[in-house]
Amino acid sequence: MKYTVFMDIKQVINPFGPIFYQEETTSTMLMAKEQPQLGGLYLTNYQNLPQARVAGRTWFAGKGLNLTFTLALANNFNDPPSLLCGLAVSNLLNDLGISNTIKWPNDILVNDKKICGILCRLEDNLLHIGIGLNVNEMNFPADINATSLALETGRKLNREDLLNRLLNRLQLTLTNPDWLTAINRRLWRRGQKVNYQVSGGQISGLITNIAGDGALVLKLADGSLYNLYAGEAE
Repeated sequence: MKYTVFMDIKQVINPFGPIFYQEETTSTMLMAKEQPQLGGLYLTNYQNLPQARVAGRTWFAGKGLNLTFTLALANNFNDPPSLLCGLAVSNLLNDLGISNTIKWPNDILVNDKKICGILCRLEDNLLHIGIGLNVNEMNFPADINATSLALETGRKLNREDLLNRLLNRLQLTLTNPDWLTAINRRLWRRGQKVNYQVSGGQISGLITNIAGDGALVLKLADGSLYNLYAGEAE
């Protein structure tokens, strides 16, 4: 299908429920908060004030080039939703022939460059899952270590087709009982020492695996294992 900077919403099929579309918005997370509906897909062609997991950061995405959306689902997950969604994106990239790694807790990397970010927030008993995927972006600011599907494949992709494929992947992955094994196979820097900024300081250890509850398991210098539930890699 042909690439275009315009979003043809009629070509998008949401298996979870209704679609809410705005050509431009501050954030699809805010769209979802203002019009909460179970299964709703909140989609835009351009976010002028995107939100990020870490305070003070934003998501860079040019107008008409990428996928930025929020999905509102029931908050009944037994497994960590951000990791499940990350696996769905990772599976989509594999379908496209793009090797990638899953960086705990919410990023997908290609050759150590960020290609997708995921943000989950609970709003009025609905889980809002925000996904930003770099699709046809060709130029990033010098201070952003990122890549896109177009840069990795050498061609621009049709975003509507890609979104439909991703939504289907999400539908399959959110109920995949083997999610943990799949994620650990693709875990970023597994077996390597990484420093994490945590509340009140820093912790360093070898990344060993993801635990069933979503914690990142680190092997510390004394050989003990430490479950990390919140932190930012340096």
